[in-house]
Amino acid sequence: MLLKNDLALQIPSLNKKFLMYADYAGKTIDQVFTKEQIKGSVKKEATCFQTSVLINDGQNKFHLQSLPVEAQFSPIYSVLVKDLDNDGKQDIFLGGNFYSVPSQVGRYDANYGCMLKGDGHNDFTYVSPSKSGLFIKGEVRDITTIQTKKENYIIIARNNDSLQIFEKNRK
Repeated sequence: MLLKNDLALQIPSLNKKFLMYADYAGKTIDQVFTKEQIKGSVKKEATCFQTSVLINDGQNKFHLQSLPVEAQFSPIYSVLVKDLDNDGKQDIFLGGNFYSVPSQVGRYDANYGCMLKGDGHNDFTYVSPSKSGLFIKGEVRDITTIQTKKENYIIIARNNDSLQIFEKNRK
C-alpha cells in the first residue's frame, strides 16, 4: 500500500476519509476503497519479484530461474553477459541502485556490482567485489565493454557521476 500522502495526491478525497495518518495506517485495500471502486478498477498481478534469467532450452521454450540472493539486494538497471574470468563460460555482471526514493523508504543502494560466475550449465555463483575487482559505488545505469587492439575494458555509466573503467584481465 502507498503512503497516505502519495495516494492522496492522486485521490484527494482520501484526505477527508482519513483525517489522521493513524486512521490510514494498517488498512487493507478493501478498507480504503469501496467495493464499487474496486469493482471498476483494472487489476494486474505480479508474481515474480526476483532478479532472474530466462533460460532457453533450445526447443523454443524458456524457463525462469532466479539468480542468487546477492542479486536481489537492490534494483538492477544494467546487465552484462560475458565471459569475465576467461574460463570459456558466460558470466553475468549486474549493476543497479536507486537513490530517488522518499526519505521514509530509504534509498536502494546495496549493490556494489554483482558478478555471477557461470558454470556453463545455467547455474551462477556470486563472486564478491573484492574477488572480482569490480567494485562500483553509485547508481549504475549501463555496462558495456570496449575492445582495443591490446586491451579489453568494462565501462560503467553511473547516474549523475563519472564513468568507471576497468581493464579486463587476460589470463
